[in-house]
Amino acid sequence: MLEKRIFYIFVATFFVRMGFGLMLSTFPTYILSNTALHLSDYGVISTLSPLAELLTVLFFGVYIDTHGKKNVLEIGMSFAVISMAGISLSNNPFLISPFIALNGVAGGTVLTSSLAMIVDLTEVTNRGKYTGMFDSMNILGWAIGYAIGFIYLSIHLTLPVLYFIASVLSFISLYFISKIVYREHLSEGYHLNKLKTVLFTKDVVYTVLPWFIIYMFIGSFLIYLPVGVIGLKIPLWIIALAIIIGGIGIIELQRFFGHLSDSYGRFKIMIIGAGGFVGLFIGILLSRVFGYNYYVISLIGISGILALAFAPSSLASLGDLSNKKLGGTTMSLYSFVISGGMIIGIPSTSIIYTYYGLTGLTTFFSLAAMLMILLLILKYRFEKSHPI
Repeated sequence: MLEKRIFYIFVATFFVRMGFGLMLSTFPTYILSNTALHLSDYGVISTLSPLAELLTVLFFGVYIDTHGKKNVLEIGMSFAVISMAGISLSNNPFLISPFIALNGVAGGTVLTSSLAMIVDLTEVTNRGKYTGMFDSMNILGWAIGYAIGFIYLSIHLTLPVLYFIASVLSFISLYFISKIVYREHLSEGYHLNKLKTVLFTKDVVYTVLPWFIIYMFIGSFLIYLPVGVIGLKIPLWIIALAIIIGGIGIIELQRFFGHLSDSYGRFKIMIIGAGGFVGLFIGILLSRVFGYNYYVISLIGISGILALAFAPSSLASLGDLSNKKLGGTTMSLYSFVISGGMIIGIPSTSIIYTYYGLTGLTTFFSLAAMLMILLLILKYRFEKSHPI
């Protein structure tokens, strides 16, 4: 049976991510409806959020370990409520830029403190299953938020109302977090030596760096998906339905792969996930040469499923490595890396696509996925030479 406190974290995660999905899926339409702006302006505006996360999350990580995970999670949820309500006030990016940045700070603090709480409330024997379920609630929240956002766009309703709804969803998340009661492991004193301890732990660094590569892809996908969808002739409700079905399927797969990492070891499942990313990008690359025949579609489909093995096993491995008193600092490094991946990924992938097309872009990501495997090999060698 799912422990009540973990259940509250999952529900809160789902609602706040749904709010983020509602906002991000409609944000290009909202911003670009300001006729003075161009698509390139949207790309710059979109980087404000991950940039704010990048600049603040490590300090919040240390603060989490000294002042409590629940306290910081409530602060992060409050930031989400305020930021999305603020964005609803205007589509002028100069007026709402502080709220866009605050939304990034909210995302980083919510993710970091939530994961640190999951680590506190789980053991090595079940952590993979629960991190898999946590990540799946993240993905499902994003997916349903995007789906509702696309449906909302198709019926041409006013967008500020939607952002106010996203703010209300964040408030619901805040309510569920307020119901959690547990005794925390706190670290004494706020000083950056804690951060230094984590940053110079090779095992932790080898575990989080692959996420930089993953979020170069995910960041670009999430930012430009709404722009691409607007130009499609497929009805938005069909796209929304496909997103929801895919999100529900991911829940079971994430839980399954997380359970496998509990039973057979984190490293083996992480390698399977990294191999899935390699196969996925190579499959897309092959489709440019041979088209979407049976073999290419099979390679892309199977690889895409296997790629889902990486998240739960990697997050569980990170949880295993983090001392309970430094869980916030460790998870903040993860959040720092993924926000860095988004910041660099959005402009760099745009440049690669502009000059080399989809073939150049998939070649780049195929090589990057192979680098993920190299980092995991370094992690394995380090663990062998430095057994816990």
